[in-house]
Amino acid sequence: MSEREAPPNQHISHESSIHGVNYTLSDDSAAAHGDLMCQLDAGLPFLLSIEQSVSALGVSEGSSPAQGPKTSPSAWYNPPPRKPNKKLLPFTTSHYTRYDPALPNIAPAAATFKGSFSIYDAYSLVINPTLSIDNIPSPGVRVDDYLAGELLVSIESAEFLHQKWPAEFGQNGMIRATRIPLGHAAKMWVKPGDIDIDGNVVCPGQEGWYYKWWRGLHCLMGKEGYDAGLYWIRPWGEGFKCEGMTFKISYRGASCRAVVQLATGDPDDPTPGL
Repeated sequence: MSEREAPPNQHISHESSIHGVNYTLSDDSAAAHGDLMCQLDAGLPFLLSIEQSVSALGVSEGSSPAQGPKTSPSAWYNPPPRKPNKKLLPFTTSHYTRYDPALPNIAPAAATFKGSFSIYDAYSLVINPTLSIDNIPSPGVRVDDYLAGELLVSIESAEFLHQKWPAEFGQNGMIRATRIPLGHAAKMWVKPGDIDIDGNVVCPGQEGWYYKWWRGLHCLMGKEGYDAGLYWIRPWGEGFKCEGMTFKISYRGASCRAVVQLATGDPDDPTPGL
């Protein structure tokens, strides 16, 4: 379904959000924004007022800001990435029955996420990398990381993604941070000289298939990456670092090179055991 993708040359988005309000960064302020995001990634506490944050970054308010909180706190703190707690651990690939198009879909058409994935227990899991976008079933199903990645790059409507696949995507169309990686991973081929989202250069011997990162924030590692212990819940306050898919050489001390290396040029080569 996917052709080999070349990583982007730029790794800092010019759009960001602070407390739910979208801002556009100038070229001169992009580096400052990147420094701030890196410090947030490292888990360093920040106690900055919104006004101080905006002033320090040199941003201008967007013309159509997202709806923010009713009251703006005078200070904020972005927690570091964390491992899933016991409430999230059950909802892995093996938790769901495999989707069978020959069987009726008994799951409810839509269910509002209320902090627990247990409301999607009746959903079946779709794992089929050969499906085209138009043939991915919905609603009442869960989709694996590979198909979630295909949906993200193919469908621009956040509302549509959320309505059709509420277990995977929030109201803003972003893949849920607390979603346990499922099924096949989404991967991209990386060669020496390529530059990852953090500005690291791929060296000879590091080439291969790497997990895709949506907007530089969420790793679509699938079951294989989750089983390898690579999954961390991303901080809620991180801003988008790019548009579309990119890759990371490593994250929190662990390599993001795919556990299962695919046949060269074949992104649909299945993960063993699925």
